[in-house]
Parts: sequence; C-alpha cells; structure tokens
Amino acid sequence: MQTINPFYNALPEQKQQHPLYAEQLLNALQKSNKLHWHSTLVLWLSRFAGLECFIRLVDQTPRESLLVTVAQRSFAQSSDDATAAILSQLDFLTLRARSDNKFWDFRQTSFLAFYEDGKTAVWQSDREWPEAQQTAEWLLDTLKTLRPLACV
Repeated sequence: MQTINPFYNALPEQKQQHPLYAEQLLNALQKSNKLHWHSTLVLWLSRFAGLECFIRLVDQTPRESLLVTVAQRSFAQSSDDATAAILSQLDFLTLRARSDNKFWDFRQTSFLAFYEDGKTAVWQSDREWPEAQQTAEWLLDTLKTLRPLACV
C-alpha cells in the first residue's frame, strides 16, 4: 500500500477550464460512438472540480484522464456496462478527501461543495473510492436518468 501523508491546503484560484475541452470531449465521444454519455460525463467531472489543485498526487487531471480514455479504441468498442467499468477504475478515483470527521463521496456532493479552507485533507489511496463497482453503478444510473434528456 502506498502511503502518502495527507496535506492541508487552501484551495488556490481555480484554473480556468481549457476552452477547447468541451469540444475535445464531444469529438472524442462522437468518434467513439458514445455521444449519449456526454451529459453523464460532464456531470461526473463537475463533482471533481477543484481537485486539480491537488493533482500532484496523480499523473493526470480528471479531464485529461477522461479524454485519454475516451480516445482509446477499446473504449469505442465497449458496451455501456463495460464503459462504466473502464471509467470506474481511472487513477484520479484513488484521491480521497476528509474534512473534520467527514469523508468526501462524489456521489453525494461535489469536491468544491465539500471543501473547507484549511480543514480539508486530500491524499491518494491504493484503490478507488467509492469502490469501482459502486462508481460503475452510479455512472450507469446517471446515464439512464440523463439519456432521455440528451439531444443526440
């Protein structure tokens, strides 16, 4: 198990989202024939906004990690269940946060809503949290809920 001491930090000014990111994600999803995932992935990524300030713990930001994954050929050929399974194991899902005695769970609230200046510890674990199966279920449930709303 990799041990990384938690650190406390004031959240610096948010990096502005790269203006081409939304277009890049749409293009990658379209090429992968997964355009129906767009709303789900945008909502999912919004839960991790602010975490990029602590990204030195992982190789890629959530946005970068998602774009790389969506561009892979195996992603394009996967079913929705397999897509959720692939996404539920991305490296940034090993990041955890705690404020006082509460642990952050993206399924309940966004990181920015959870974050308390100077009171939030962020660290990397050796496995995903929530567990990969729970994240996959959340993604599929959200996909089913948002898919009828998508303009495809």
